[in-house]
Amino acid sequence: MIRGLLFVLSVLACFAGGVQSASAQSNEYHWVNVCNRGDVDLHYVVLRTRWNLGQGDRAQLSGWHTIRKGKCEDVNTSVYQGIAIGFTHALMNGGVGNPVYHPQDAQAANGNKRAPAVLCVPQSGAINRKGSLSFVLSAVSPPCSSGTYPLRMSFYSKPGEYAPVPKFIIKPRDSAALAAWPEELRAVEKVQEQSEQKSGDVPAWKSASSGDVMTRIRRDNYTAACRDSLIASSFSLMKMDKENGCVCLADALVSGESEKTLLSIDMNLRVREEDLDLMGIKDKDFDAVINTFIPDARMTPYMINCQQT
Repeated sequence: MIRGLLFVLSVLACFAGGVQSASAQSNEYHWVNVCNRGDVDLHYVVLRTRWNLGQGDRAQLSGWHTIRKGKCEDVNTSVYQGIAIGFTHALMNGGVGNPVYHPQDAQAANGNKRAPAVLCVPQSGAINRKGSLSFVLSAVSPPCSSGTYPLRMSFYSKPGEYAPVPKFIIKPRDSAALAAWPEELRAVEKVQEQSEQKSGDVPAWKSASSGDVMTRIRRDNYTAACRDSLIASSFSLMKMDKENGCVCLADALVSGESEKTLLSIDMNLRVREEDLDLMGIKDKDFDAVINTFIPDARMTPYMINCQQT
């Protein structure tokens, strides 16, 4: 209400003077407009961030909000200087999809330190968490806790005080070929629960046939991601064939790491691969993912054992 009134007053002042002032063209209230030009409603979660001289990085995580088809909405508020936003929408065959949009003039979600590529959020209901950026992210960073699911964020926009008001056109389609969200993760969780019930602390890769399928997929994914990584180069320095080294390492990771760690690797490796492919980068950043979740004290024995195999 107040922000709308300020905008109206500034426009009236411009007309009264007969000359449009520079301040009327500025974006001092940090509007970020998203327009839904598709055939289905868009639902979104937004991470708003700003830097305060006395308090440092501040943030607000807010959702779930809706942009009706054919409508536009300001997804920011006046005190925040940048936004990262993630979307879902209904699918024709039922369920919900989590599309990732990369509009022109916006950064990829992970293109800024204040904008993670993935946030853990509930499937529905109100979301409102404020405070320091670290405080807000501490509750929504992977691996996701029970009741929350990994939402891939689309893009980051920092309009700046004097930048034109950004306007992003999104065209969601209910016929889009999207995997259901978050059913894919629920299926993984179900396999994990079955494994824990049958084998206590034994990793899921050792359990029933459903776990065997996941094991094969993981080994193939880890091997493929390893091929173009710095880790593969280290196998060459160890006088090892890179392909055999990556196969050995993939087997070692799946066999030796906990299900929680493997789920974290799966999610981050998949997100990084999709984002990097969209930017035309072939490196899957396997090294960064592995370094994040597996300390050197556990990684070194894997590499030595593969060298001796």
